[in-house]
Amino acid sequence: MMRLPQLFLFAAFTLGLGLAVAQGQNAPITVDNVKFNSGVNPYDWNNITIKLRANNNPDPEAINPRYVDNITVRMAVAYETKSENQKFIAFECEVNIATMEVGKDKTFALWIPYDIVERGNFGKEPYGWAIEIQVDGKKLQPTRDNTSSNISNDAALQSFYSNAVNPTASENEGVMVPYYLSPYGPIDRSPPAFIRKEPK
Repeated sequence: MMRLPQLFLFAAFTLGLGLAVAQGQNAPITVDNVKFNSGVNPYDWNNITIKLRANNNPDPEAINPRYVDNITVRMAVAYETKSENQKFIAFECEVNIATMEVGKDKTFALWIPYDIVERGNFGKEPYGWAIEIQVDGKKLQPTRDNTSSNISNDAALQSFYSNAVNPTASENEGVMVPYYLSPYGPIDRSPPAFIRKEPK
């Protein structure tokens, strides 16, 4: 299973969830859109489509200033359940992208298997979600595009992780996966240049 440290995303957001739009627009990589789809044919898995945009290269010593290198994208998502014993089921997934061209968008999907969706009786939209981005190991300042609409400040994010993510995310490691670990192909004709890591 993929080893996904829960504090990786939580620490970055709680240090500075200013959600400043202006700062986000100047960031090397930004989240342009997040979309949820349920029961996708042919296997009826749920997917989460993430669209990223490369804005500028922060590294003056980069091989090519027109490309942003060493991008890490990590998502946490939590669904409500109807169980009295467990209110939320959470998943986390991390992908690494070798490079993105400045001024261009890249879209990819994370997938949750059909049986997991059916067992949890998940709706199309989750209770909440959050995305952290790193470029060359440096955490980027999040904006409102990095979180669901019900996570608008530090307190809301801390509550999201404490109550919805942390209790179950570790036991669900490796369940939500990128397309290259799923039975589906890429959704973008020109998918990101992933650094592919098999589950440990």
